[in-house]
Amino acid sequence: NETTGISTAVLHGHTSKIKGAWKLKDDQILSWSEDKIMRLWDGKTGSNLAVLVGHTDDIKGILELEDGRLISWSQDKTLRLWSEINRADYVRLAGHKKEIQGILVLQDGRLVSWSRDNTLRLWDRRDGTCQIVLEGHKKLIIGVLELTSGRLLSWSEDEIRLWDGASGICVAVLAGH
Repeated sequence: NETTGISTAVLHGHTSKIKGAWKLKDDQILSWSEDKIMRLWDGKTGSNLAVLVGHTDDIKGILELEDGRLISWSQDKTLRLWSEINRADYVRLAGHKKEIQGILVLQDGRLVSWSRDNTLRLWDRRDGTCQIVLEGHKKLIIGVLELTSGRLLSWSEDEIRLWDGASGICVAVLAGH
């Protein structure tokens, strides 16, 4: 407004609870909602630039990759890798048996996702193929880290596991009972 010099806008479009928003590198804003839709907004004017439709259940989160593409994950047990050029186009990454809890972008460009099915999956983000399924956790996986050695460290409600990032083999199990 003219008095404060601060510009405000109300972004209308979602039809259910908004679950999150993310500022993209180009100052656009991406929001997602329980309406299973993501909306791309102009960060300066607040105008709706695109509607990203594809998920069939609540969207849990998104990340912007360094190449400008977006990756989203959902309770529908899939990830969607959205095109940078045409945000309406996506590659569907499927394989998890339950809701996806999160993802991590690895140094080599692959993606690792973890799910309520107690597995981790390594994905090639170029074509969306699942390269390796990491199985062994018996309870809910909480998070994953990539170590400088290229190994992966995952922790769950029951234990910590160390994985070889290339082969997906569990190298060690650290239980703290």
